[in-house]
Amino acid sequence: LRVSFQSYKPLIKKASKEN
Repeated sequence: LRVSFQSYKPLIKKASKEN
């Protein structure tokens, strides 16, 4: 869960920047 969360946080930031 912790690893998934850390990988999820950067994923959203990247998607927001690309959008």
